[in-house]
Amino acid sequence: MRCIGCSKVSLALLCRTCIANLSILHSQRNLDSTRIISSFAYSEAREFLLSKYSLLGSRIYKKLSEVALSAFFKTYSDLLDIDRRHTAIIAVDSTLKGAYSHSSIIAQGFKRYGFKVAASALESKAKNANFFHLLSANERAMAKREFKLREDFKFDSCILVDDIITTGATLKEAISVVKASGVKVLFAYTLSDARY
Repeated sequence: MRCIGCSKVSLALLCRTCIANLSILHSQRNLDSTRIISSFAYSEAREFLLSKYSLLGSRIYKKLSEVALSAFFKTYSDLLDIDRRHTAIIAVDSTLKGAYSHSSIIAQGFKRYGFKVAASALESKAKNANFFHLLSANERAMAKREFKLREDFKFDSCILVDDIITTGATLKEAISVVKASGVKVLFAYTLSDARY
């Protein structure tokens, strides 16, 4: 097998050298007084992030999530003190795009740190939700996903998870819907920030 990053012979999809060359950014934004933390610069991880449209995409996203979350919880170790009995990880729009949901794969990575993942807790009611990734940044900023938090969601607080933050419109809408349901959004996490 060959590494998808450098094409060198490797037993893994991403070799150690390619993983080591991915620098962790930990960029931060604020949306509706909610902190958004991202691990990678989109420009550095672009080829790996675009793998979500390929057959190997789920495995690549899982590896990127492992690397990113390991560094994230080393940097933000205080977040491991969050009361995990009352806090759930919510993948922003876990609708399947192809064979899997990109955001759900990242959300599942939080399980390794003792968090519970609320599967399909926040879903889009928009008929064209599966095609939002095809819209330009301006079109995404204007479009609505019409999120709805599942009625049987029983947690007091949550951490929202998405794959990439571009304009922030999707996360802003998700934060608004979750807060309107009486659930506290502790912060949001994305794998990559498109500003960098």
